[in-house]
Amino acid sequence: MPHDQPAQDQHYHTDHPLGRHRRPTLAQLCRHPHVSASRRGRAHGPLDEAQAAAGLHRHVAAVVPTSALAALLVSATPNVGLVPQRLAEQYADTLGLRWFPIPAPLPEVDIRVLWHARLDADPAQCWLRDTLRTTLGTVET
Repeated sequence: MPHDQPAQDQHYHTDHPLGRHRRPTLAQLCRHPHVSASRRGRAHGPLDEAQAAAGLHRHVAAVVPTSALAALLVSATPNVGLVPQRLAEQYADTLGLRWFPIPAPLPEVDIRVLWHARLDADPAQCWLRDTLRTTLGTVET
């Protein structure tokens, strides 16, 4: 389900050294270990490409499968992480995190929903897909 998602945002714990900067630069971000969220276990992604274009390199201390887990790990460690803006907005106060827009252009993220063909007519699955379609926008089939 392709969907225009707000830009990814960097986040860190409220008492993290980056807290002294209203909007840290890419160079300042590179001085701190990162948590990378990747379903495929990849430590390298679009942020690394943006940093490389600026002659910078980050250290990825941990790779986790979801953005939610990245936020939890950042809340308990001195690491920083990249998560969708909505997640940062919703859980920053609860987890004691600060967030800011990443100071680099990043590509949009596609959100896709997959299901087995036998569930095409399942009422609960139809309801879920219709709800997602209404909430997020057009579904490509």
